[in-house]
Amino acid sequence: MRSKAATLVAVALLLALSSGAVFADLSVTIPPQAGDANRDGSIDALDITKVEKVIAGLDAATAGADANLDGDINACDITKVERVIAGLDASSAGELTIHFIDVGQGDAILIDHGTYEMLIDGGQRGDCAAYIP
Repeated sequence: MRSKAATLVAVALLLALSSGAVFADLSVTIPPQAGDANRDGSIDALDITKVEKVIAGLDAATAGADANLDGDINACDITKVERVIAGLDASSAGELTIHFIDVGQGDAILIDHGTYEMLIDGGQRGDCAAYIP
């Protein structure tokens, strides 16, 4: 699911950069996934219980049960969920807002994900054709 969200964001960025005329805000909700073993939309102690049941063979596996995205559901996934709950590891879930900014002679993109922000210098206007095949 993370790759789907990344693909969606990449397509939106390419469309905006290639057209040269789009300067707007785009909001994308990235659903909780890795660590949200019980699919209730949040990562909490109930997810630890779900992963434990999956490991013990008492419950069916879900995509969210593989919290560390290594392809296996094991005790390492429980540790990952515990770290997310404790605030030691970040979760990719939440609201992602993308701002396309016209800065005069060039373009910029501000990506906002709650407490994290990233500003991308798009370079000189009209040069994107040289970067996008």
